[in-house]
Amino acid sequence: MMRDGRRVAYPQGVPEPAAQDGVEVRSYDGDPGPKVIQEFNRVIESDADDLPPFEVYVAQTFPLERAADAPPGAR
Repeated sequence: MMRDGRRVAYPQGVPEPAAQDGVEVRSYDGDPGPKVIQEFNRVIESDADDLPPFEVYVAQTFPLERAADAPPGAR
């Protein structure tokens, strides 16, 4: 359960996740450059009070030998 006004993001190419009323669902293209990755890592590794809590949900995992079976947006 998420609070109203929160957002759910998911990569294009996988099914859209369900969300309750009051929660925005957005797709994205996963093609970041080095600056985006650096900022993402900073947020993940930070315990600063000025950053929102960070949670990761993984819908599917694939062993490396099955990488070709992963949905297109997850490759």
